[in-house]
Amino acid sequence: MKGIVTLKAWSRPDMLKQVLDSVVCALGFDNYDYFISLDNHPSTKAESIKVVKEFKDKFTNLRVVYQPSNLGCAGNFIYCFEQAFVKNNYDFMIHLEDDTIVSHDFFSYMDWGIRQAKENHDIFAVCGMISKQHKPWYKLNNNPHESFLADHFECQGGWAMTNEEADNILLMGGPFGVHGNTNYGGDDVDPEDWKKHLMITNKGSWAWPFNKYFKRDKKVILPMLSRGNNIGDERGVFNPGKQWHADHIWDDSWLGSKEIKYVIHEYKLV
Repeated sequence: MKGIVTLKAWSRPDMLKQVLDSVVCALGFDNYDYFISLDNHPSTKAESIKVVKEFKDKFTNLRVVYQPSNLGCAGNFIYCFEQAFVKNNYDFMIHLEDDTIVSHDFFSYMDWGIRQAKENHDIFAVCGMISKQHKPWYKLNNNPHESFLADHFECQGGWAMTNEEADNILLMGGPFGVHGNTNYGGDDVDPEDWKKHLMITNKGSWAWPFNKYFKRDKKVILPMLSRGNNIGDERGVFNPGKQWHADHIWDDSWLGSKEIKYVIHEYKLV
């Protein structure tokens, strides 16, 4: 199978550097093609371009697009999605953002998860982390080998999707962004009704439609011990602030925080 790692960035070159640092230190990072889409931000674009250029020589197959205009959060993600599944036909996509750091076994974990998704068409995506706000919903044992099937899509710590699932999204109209009350209707809301009550915009969130519209009754693979984490505690369009991020998103007990010197290759669903 051939995979692509897509990375979208905008206005946080300092975080982008941390993300790229974690990627090139992860085992097997050079097994994929890479695509970076840097959205236009007048005050930080030059610094972000400098960061990307510092890392270009570390990748064997990297393509970068410096957007001439501001696509927006959803617009830039759609651009990445299309590079993986419309302009090209990769078997799977691993997606990161400019506030997503990864552990040393992140890519082997994603490869394992994609193989599960290829065999089980009821799996929507493979997610790299379980955020703090969702941990109370599950009985977690922090076993680094174990993962489980969950009902919600977690975008904050990196994730992966097969081309078969991407085709389903394209048949439903393709990714889109939303603004508004994304919690409208609760957990059991009809997806079409949910969409009608929100403003569709490329400046909005692409992740909420994944969870509330495209996923439907399918499941998501989540790790007992997160393989990715989110450092976007400030300057985030959809983040209320540092304290909210600390209370709801950042995973204190993730694999990257442990003094583990080896990469785990054996995983299982429980």
